Amino acid sequence: TEIERGTTLLVVARFGRSVPDEAQLDVRLAEPTGEQPSDTLRAMTRSLDDPQFVGRLDRVMGDLVYHVEYASRKTDAYRVRVFDYPALERADADLVFPAFTSLEPKHIDDVRTITAVEGTRLTLTCRLNKLVVEAQLVDQQGAEVALAESRDADSPTYTTTMTLTESRRLKLHLVDSDGRKNKIVPELVIKVTPNNPPTLKLKAP
Repeated sequence: TEIERGTTLLVVARFGRSVPDEAQLDVRLAEPTGEQPSDTLRAMTRSLDDPQFVGRLDRVMGDLVYHVEYASRKTDAYRVRVFDYPALERADADLVFPAFTSLEPKHIDDVRTITAVEGTRLTLTCRLNKLVVEAQLVDQQGAEVALAESRDADSPTYTTTMTLTESRRLKLHLVDSDGRKNKIVPELVIKVTPNNPPTLKLKAP
């Protein structure tokens, strides 16, 4: 079976007419972590006279193999694989302002709201927790902006570049190779200041 990383796993062993006095759950992690040792043997609990024993593993952080031991016997081994939903870890923005502003390019780390003048060129860099097969920004009207994978980055990173013409709210949608979508859909707010002509006021006749 597969479970999300960090969730709890319950193993239930059901018996027929011959119910043992006790049962134990033997767990071996494929890659031991500091939170869970590589091999553990823990007693399973029985509720009243129910012909079943239950073993609980809190916060499973890695792939594992387990079997149940009872009355000098043991079951076949079963495999559990953990997975992660795709998620945004941080989004950075690089802004190149129009020449008429005389402003230097600007870099903003871990951004959720961007305010810039009309005509600004925005490069958005999204660092994810894993590789995905689809990453796109979708605005309130359903228009989609695809992000491309950055081959030069050390971690899974996806970028897109756009010229800002109007204010928008964009939601980041992700899909991994197993078809899993991000559980939390982050929103990026872009506020665009229009490039209006200057207003002249007569101060004296």
